[in-house]
Amino acid sequence: MVVLTLLGAPSLFGPLSAPDSRAGGATPLLPDFDVITPQGLLTQRAVVKGKTRFRVSFISAVGNSGAGPGVITGARDVLAGPATMTATQVITMSDGSTREIPRVGSLRYNIDPSHAHWHLLSFMTYEWRRASDFKLMRPDAKTGYCLGDRYRSASKAEGPVPPKAVYELDCAGHDPGAESVMEGISVGWGDIYSAWRDAQYIDVTGLPAGTYYLVHRVNEGRLLKESNYKNNTSSLKVELTWPNGAGRLPKVVILAACTNTARCASGFFFDKI
Repeated sequence: MVVLTLLGAPSLFGPLSAPDSRAGGATPLLPDFDVITPQGLLTQRAVVKGKTRFRVSFISAVGNSGAGPGVITGARDVLAGPATMTATQVITMSDGSTREIPRVGSLRYNIDPSHAHWHLLSFMTYEWRRASDFKLMRPDAKTGYCLGDRYRSASKAEGPVPPKAVYELDCAGHDPGAESVMEGISVGWGDIYSAWRDAQYIDVTGLPAGTYYLVHRVNEGRLLKESNYKNNTSSLKVELTWPNGAGRLPKVVILAACTNTARCASGFFFDKI
């Protein structure tokens, strides 16, 4: 069935809006990660370890409407194990130089039927919350994001937009032994994951019929420095029913699209991808 709607790192700059005297008055050109309203809902019956599960899948996407690119480098953290890297954010300055913010997260090599490469963990998170009290009913199983320039964002950007994708490498794909990696989203570009790909779903097995929110968040812990955090959350208000019984596919109907907010009473404005 298809429902179509279609540890915190300290700043190296002091206040990020202030000039950096070490760089001759240069200022940081920060990214602005703008999470797109969840779209393209699908339902699926799956058999996991011999048991039937029901899932609601979706498209997730995030654009960069800031003044500078959102860039991450990863380096092997020997103490954390062979499949983990420590992430560093690279900030472009107004004079063309760069500054680094260390330990903004971790990267892990992820293997999925559709791809195998290094993911920045918890870059985006998904939640299924009960509408009546906003209680978290089901978390996601997402393993992170391989940041890249996958589409031209429709959001207005603060900085100049590269005419071509800059970050289009496959995040050290098929190289679990990589010692370093660079990932990023350019100004005016965005990254997107299609339905079902790499845990793009919430398991709703056993949940009662009712009204819920599907919430998408980017950079929830604010480990990555941005110019604006107000557009880091968007959601859908949905009605979940089991018209043919709990052993058959559920039905999901969208009641409202809540752009740049975790919940809303009404609204059907969907971001363009």
